[in-house]
Amino acid sequence: MNGYSSLLDNINIPAKALDIPREKVPNLNVLKYLGPTGIIRTSQRELDQTLSKPHHPVLSHRKIDKMKPGEVVRLDIPIWP
Repeated sequence: MNGYSSLLDNINIPAKALDIPREKVPNLNVLKYLGPTGIIRTSQRELDQTLSKPHHPVLSHRKIDKMKPGEVVRLDIPIWP
């Protein structure tokens, strides 16, 4: 183990409520979710037009398009069933 936790792991309850350190929560546990969190950076909102479908947008992560203060932009966010 390299000392880093997975980028896609989340403790499902407040960490201070656990009696053990976050790193010790086993990956096969209802207290830990291993998967995407639904977080998106608006600066990386560009869709991959070749992979996206009307019901399933896919972000390209190839372009940084920063927002200006007060700007309103469209975000297409994939939602799992």
